[in-house]
Amino acid sequence: MFHEMRTPTMMRKFFLAFMNDKMKGTGVSGAISPFFIELSGDTGTTHKELTERIGLNKSLTSRNIKFMMDEGYVENRSDGKEYSLFLTESGVEMRDDICRHLMDAHRYLFRDCTEEEMEILKSVGKKIDIKVDEYLSGRSL
Repeated sequence: MFHEMRTPTMMRKFFLAFMNDKMKGTGVSGAISPFFIELSGDTGTTHKELTERIGLNKSLTSRNIKFMMDEGYVENRSDGKEYSLFLTESGVEMRDDICRHLMDAHRYLFRDCTEEEMEILKSVGKKIDIKVDEYLSGRSL
């Protein structure tokens, strides 16, 4: 049982290493990838929403937003007090590259799994998502 507990940490290390390798030369690290993905909508995202969705503290979210704005990946369409963050055209292009790399990472990880194993994995993943959502609902960061 305790050996399996290592898996989330190892998966995180794998995805960071994989994304860092794929993103070499872009100036973007694997650690910032979730920000591009979470800013994919057309409605804009507030700083608070982004912090909650990614699960980082406000200060780390602020630093990443600043980097993305300085690099021209994100723009703030502020209504005064609150950020309304949107990906720019170059941000959308970077997000698309990140998504392609993430798909490559998934293909690498699961290429030896059978269809049956993938179905079981999806089923277990849904149950884990439900429990995680259940635990985290109502908590504030």
